[in-house]
Amino acid sequence: MKYSLVQQSDLIDVPGTSFFFNTPSFLQTISGKRISLYLKNIKTNQVAGEVHFFQEGVCAYSPLKGSFGSFHFSEKLKAADVVFFVTETERFLKKEGVEKVFLRGCPYAYAPYAAQLLTAVLLAEKYSLLYTDLNYHLDLSLDISSNLRESEPERIKAAIKAGMVFSRWEDPDLEKVYAILKVCRDQKNYPLTLSLDAFAAMFATFPTVYSVFKIEYHREIIAVAVTIHINTDILYNFYVGELPAYRKMSPTALLIKEMAEFARQSGYKLFDLGIGSDKGILNPGLVNFKENMGGIPSLKPAFEKLL
Repeated sequence: MKYSLVQQSDLIDVPGTSFFFNTPSFLQTISGKRISLYLKNIKTNQVAGEVHFFQEGVCAYSPLKGSFGSFHFSEKLKAADVVFFVTETERFLKKEGVEKVFLRGCPYAYAPYAAQLLTAVLLAEKYSLLYTDLNYHLDLSLDISSNLRESEPERIKAAIKAGMVFSRWEDPDLEKVYAILKVCRDQKNYPLTLSLDAFAAMFATFPTVYSVFKIEYHREIIAVAVTIHINTDILYNFYVGELPAYRKMSPTALLIKEMAEFARQSGYKLFDLGIGSDKGILNPGLVNFKENMGGIPSLKPAFEKLL
């Protein structure tokens, strides 16, 4: 066998296109029993894959916190290598007293070859598909404006004509950002899962990872968005919200369109718009909006298995 599975308490910062949620700096912010496993090339000792679990009782979660976790590996791996990675991980987890595994993977668009290969291997190894979310993204190699659909181009033009102005908020008032996000979500009956203190802590801990963008109208901030730098190729739209009084003026459409332009100019290849479903249950209004913004769908599956 070309590879071996290694547990390391000292986290490895895997170079290249590793995702933010797998980085040591993010994982170290999560308390609890962490099990970090690396697939290494026996000859070169180079890391070819990684997976990080947090054990609670007899259950192991990847991720415990964050948008996704699961197995992440080089696209040079073959199916047999991925089977080895998965089955050896299971053997290790059993020795740790784990009886049930939960996995939530990244959107297929992040790593099409690896994500689809992993799904096939997990199903072959008798993992159950818990649900599949529908995720949307913009391919930044395509023209953003020409891919807008329905009435979105007219709404964006109207927002600009009305005097709405987009900018990156370099030194954001996090209480104000949080307040706008919360009032928007409260009106739509969506919970804001982070407290204000936890929200502020994200920016304090990762000042170069989290960014805020805004729309101003007559010097009032009426819409905001928070993005996460996933890696050099991917920018993720983590939170977005607008003041309900201005919803009919579509500041969010302008905000997303301009953020995508910013992402392209900054060298990103993909702008992740986020999910259009929650644990497999579609949100028709959200799906329609993301499709009208030119969003391209990809799957984001979650699995479980009794070991």
